[in-house]
Parts: sequence; C-alpha cells; structure tokens
Amino acid sequence: MKCIHLVTAMGLAMFAASPAWALPESAEMHVSGAVTAASSCSLSISNGGAIDLGQIDIGSLNQSSSTNVGAFARTVSVTCDSPTRFALGVIDNRADTLNTARLSCGHCMAMGWTTSQRPIGFYGLAFYDDAIVDGVSRTLLLSNDLATWEVNFGLFLTPQAKVPSSNGRHFVAAAEPSTTLVIAATTMSIQFYADVFLESRETMAITQQTPIDGNSTLEIIYL
Repeated sequence: MKCIHLVTAMGLAMFAASPAWALPESAEMHVSGAVTAASSCSLSISNGGAIDLGQIDIGSLNQSSSTNVGAFARTVSVTCDSPTRFALGVIDNRADTLNTARLSCGHCMAMGWTTSQRPIGFYGLAFYDDAIVDGVSRTLLLSNDLATWEVNFGLFLTPQAKVPSSNGRHFVAAAEPSTTLVIAATTMSIQFYADVFLESRETMAITQQTPIDGNSTLEIIYL
C-alpha cells in the first residue's frame, strides 16, 4: 500500500506543476527483434518423403491378418550452417486412425481410414544403418529423453506422443567417435526403412477403391 500511495502522490504533484494549457503528450515504444537458435538446420527426405504403393488388389491381402507390403528405404538429410548438436524425432499425423488393436505397438503409425472409418494399415520407421556425418560414418544413438543415449541398431522411431515400445525410441542422433555423446554436425544423412503393413480384408471391409493416407513428420530437435 505504501508504494501505491507514493506513486499516486507523485502523479498528482507532477500534474499540478504543469501549465493549465499543456496537453498530455505521449509516445509509443515498440520492442522487436527475433530469438534464433545458435545455428539453423534444414531437413529433407529422399524421393520427397513419398512412398507410393500403387494399386493393390484387395484379394492379394490376408483375410484375417495384416499383410506386409514391403520395407522402403529412404534417406533423411540434415544441413546446418555451422556444427550443431541435434536429434531427429517423428510425429504421426494420422494417429487417430490407428487400429485400436495396434495401440500397444509403440512405433506403429497409421495410414488413414476407409469411408466407414475402419483402419487401413500401419507402418514403422526402422533405423539400422550408421549415420554419415560430414562425410564420415558415425554410430547411431537412440534415446527416449534426449539426455540418456544408447548405441542400438534395428530399432524403430517411436512417435513422440506415444509411450515407447520395447523396441522403439523417441529420438535418433549420431555419436561422437567411441562415445554415447551426440556429435555436433554440419551435415548428416541416415538411411531408414518404412516397414509398411495393410490391415486384413476383414478389418478394412472395403467395397470400393480406398486411398492409403499415411502421413508423419520428421523433425529436428536442437540439443
């Protein structure tokens, strides 16, 4: 209360000292600028990140179990304007269309619904190969918390919104030589595999052509 009274009294005194004819004057102040990362990185996926399964005859799929229609190799490439420590994560943009029977599969990402809102399929992103960092092969690291990293091959990348499965991890990065520390990289490329499955004929129960609509986002996380 003392502070409030003091400010009020000062305001009255200053007003009283002003000429009666003086108009109030004001000026605007703007605070602007931008907050940027210490370095900026860009990301791309080979073939534009697209996998086209073409026309699939429903009769070629299993009646009561899912069908693996292939593992498709793609390469994710990152370029930074200076050496930067970063990891990669994935977000499933069709998570609400996943078959509820697959919810225990931490790495499974969905591929849309049929017209009657039945799940079409699922896929996972598997990382088996070393990363190529600034032209040199480096060990792959995986983590669930961006703090503790481990060397482990053949694991799937788990969507960040899901609880990790026993064979999945939220994040992937490249290691400094002979360590489990994430390396600062200017360029990095990693080949991965999209392992794709279509649901059974019973599950989809389609009677007309149905588009497959898997969609996910690989993103850079600065460390």
